[in-house]
Amino acid sequence: EVGASAGEEDEGQEEGGEEKVVGVQTDDGIAFDLGKKKLLRVKTFKKMVLVDIREFYEDKQTEELKPGKKGISLTLAQHCV
Repeated sequence: EVGASAGEEDEGQEEGGEEKVVGVQTDDGIAFDLGKKKLLRVKTFKKMVLVDIREFYEDKQTEELKPGKKGISLTLAQHCV
């Protein structure tokens, strides 16, 4: 899902040479690449906003990135503690 439905990234640097954080709009929220097939996603599920940090794998048949078992989803209240 993420690999197929993700929008384009807006890459670049801010003034002063600092790298800016870039998110990708997805069907259910926004995703940030953490490297090594790991994503931080902010999404809505059953009317709750979740922060999801998860490792993805590449489906061998479709070559799409799909969420794996390794990861955690936190509500905003859990995330802000």
